[in-house]
Amino acid sequence: MTTSSLKALLARILVSASFFMVVAADHFTCSWTGPSTKDPDQHGYSKFCEAGYSASNVGRGRYLFGDSIDTKVADWGFLHPETIEFGTPCNGGGYGGDSCLHGKYWGVCIEENDYTRDCRYLSKWDDCEWPTKFNNDTRPSSVSIWYQK
Repeated sequence: MTTSSLKALLARILVSASFFMVVAADHFTCSWTGPSTKDPDQHGYSKFCEAGYSASNVGRGRYLFGDSIDTKVADWGFLHPETIEFGTPCNGGGYGGDSCLHGKYWGVCIEENDYTRDCRYLSKWDDCEWPTKFNNDTRPSSVSIWYQK
């Protein structure tokens, strides 16, 4: 085998391996508790929205805000059963708009049915899966999104 053939083979192997690593990457879990799990507004964050739940079909739904049914910040049951996935605020197709011009981090909060809040934080370029599962009875009726001032 010639040197150029070996280089071409090595290049193909590296491209294939890097594709496999992207496909096999773990999904990010919302684990960073940041400055506060309860009150982002007390730590330099402004409320972007509160999004209510809208059922799509059995075991699935979306968290939507505003007047547009296309403005989704999270969904439930699509990534995995009983799982809430928060979408990216500022990456391709994100919902953040002009608020992406502010800080690097965003807060995502579960608005519990007993009026308490549980928050996690992520980079404005990320999305994440909530660390606990929710069945149809425990699924929160809304989520809130916060951006760093």
